[in-house]
Amino acid sequence: MKKYIYQIFILSFIFIACNRDKENLIITDFSKKKSVTLKPYSLKPYAMLKIKIKGFTNDTIRLNYNLYGDTNFFVSGKLDTVLVQTDYYGESPVTLTFDPYKATDGKIKIKIQL
Repeated sequence: MKKYIYQIFILSFIFIACNRDKENLIITDFSKKKSVTLKPYSLKPYAMLKIKIKGFTNDTIRLNYNLYGDTNFFVSGKLDTVLVQTDYYGESPVTLTFDPYKATDGKIKIKIQL
C-alpha cells in the first residue's frame, strides 16, 4: 500500500512540476525584450487564453502575442488589467513578447495561461 502512495505522489509531483501551459513573468529590467512560449498539452481540452498584467511603468510598453496573427497592446502607467480573454482551443503554441518600447523603469507582473 505504501508503494502505491509513493508512486502516486511522484507522478502527481511530476505532473505539477511540468507546467508548460501557464507562466508568470516578473519584469524589473526594462533594457531588453523578453519572450515566453506556452505549449498546449495534447490530451487536455482548452477553451481560453488569458493574459493579465499588473504593476506600473513610467512610460509605454508593448505586449505582443501571436495567437491569430501578431497582436500588439500598448499600455502604460499603473496597471491592474485583464488584457486578453480570447478563445483558444489548443491548436498551436502561443508566444508572448514583452517589449519595453519607451519605458525605462517600473515593475510588471504578467500572468499568461492557456
